[in-house]
Amino acid sequence: MDLALCAQRLPASLAALAAGRLTLAKLRVLIDHLGPLDEAPAAEVESAVLPRAESQTPGGLGVSLARAVLAVDPAAAERRGEAAVRERTVTLSPERDGMAGIYALLPAEEALRVYQALTNTANALVRDHVTPDAPAAADDAGHDDGGEVDGRTLDQRRADVLVDLVLDAPMAQHRARTRCSGHDTPAPGRPRWGSAPTTVHVTVAWTTLAGLDRQPAHLAGYGAITAETARDLAADATWRRILTDPKSGTVLDVGTTTYAPPAAMARHVRTRDGTCRFPGCRQPARRCDLDHVDPFPTGPTAVGNLAAQCRTHHRIKTFGGWTVSPRPDGTLTWTSPTRHSHDTAPPELPTPSFAIDRAWPRAA
Repeated sequence: MDLALCAQRLPASLAALAAGRLTLAKLRVLIDHLGPLDEAPAAEVESAVLPRAESQTPGGLGVSLARAVLAVDPAAAERRGEAAVRERTVTLSPERDGMAGIYALLPAEEALRVYQALTNTANALVRDHVTPDAPAAADDAGHDDGGEVDGRTLDQRRADVLVDLVLDAPMAQHRARTRCSGHDTPAPGRPRWGSAPTTVHVTVAWTTLAGLDRQPAHLAGYGAITAETARDLAADATWRRILTDPKSGTVLDVGTTTYAPPAAMARHVRTRDGTCRFPGCRQPARRCDLDHVDPFPTGPTAVGNLAAQCRTHHRIKTFGGWTVSPRPDGTLTWTSPTRHSHDTAPPELPTPSFAIDRAWPRAA
C-alpha cells in the first residue's frame, strides 16, 4: 500500500502522522497489517487501534493490530490462516564467514514447541554438564564422569542441539553400552534428545471454546490466534481458570502477605503480561522475573503490584535510575533517568461474549 492508497484507505492514520501523533515506523506497521484487508474492515480496525497507537511501541501496536484483524472478520482470518499453512517451508540462506541460515516457516504453535524443545534440551545440557559434541566418557566400572562443564551460550547450545537432533548424531554419542547385555542404553544423567516436555499457553474465552463466538485467543509468546486454532489446541490440554474483568479484560487481583508470589499468582501475572513489561521488550513472561513495582514490603505481593520483567530490565529498574508507576488498568509508566516517559499495557485477554445473555437457554 503506497502513500496515495494509504490516504484513501487509512486517512485517519495519515492525519495522525501529519500531526506528529504517529511515527513513520508505526504507519508502516498499520499498512503491513491492514493492507490485505478490504476497505470496510481496514477502516474498522484502524478506528479501534489508533487511539492507543500514540502511546504504544511499533511492536505493541503490531500485537494490537493482529488481534483486531482477527476479531473484525473471524471467517476471513481463518481462510487466510488455512492459506498460510500451505505456505510452510524450510529454506537455506548462505551467510558470510562460512555460515548459513536455516529458516522454517511453521504454524505458530508448532514453531513455539520446536523452539521450546531446543531450549529445554539446551538447558538440560548445562544442568547435567553435558558436552554434546564429545562422546560420553565412562571409567572401567561403567560410571559416567558427568561430562565437561559447558561454556557455550544458550544460543550456541540451541544451534548445536538443532544440528544434533536433525542429524541424529547424539543418539550414538550419548549412549552408554551396558556390559551385561551388550545393548546401548541411555547414559545416566544424560538428556533424552527431543523428549523434554514442551507446552504452549493459550488464553481463550470459555464462550469461544463452547463455539458461541469466534473471538481471537492469545497464544503466549506469539500473540493473537483464531478461535478455530485455539479450540484445536484446547482439545488436548490442561485448563486453568483465569478471572478477568468483563468490560476491560483486565486480570482481577489476588494478594498475599509474603514476598514470593504463590504459583497460582505467578501464573496469573505471567498470563496477564505475556512479555516483559519494559517498553519494546518481547521476552516471554515465562522467562521473566516477577518484580514488585512498589518494592516489598511497602508494596504488597499482589497481582496489581507485580510485573514481568526480564533480568536485564529488572536490573535497569532496580539499579539504572528508571522508575515505574502502575495504573489501575494494568498500564505501567516507565520514566527514564532523562525524565522521558513510556507507557506499556498488558495485552487484551479474551473475555466471554455478552451476546450469550440473549442466546443462552434459561430454565423455565
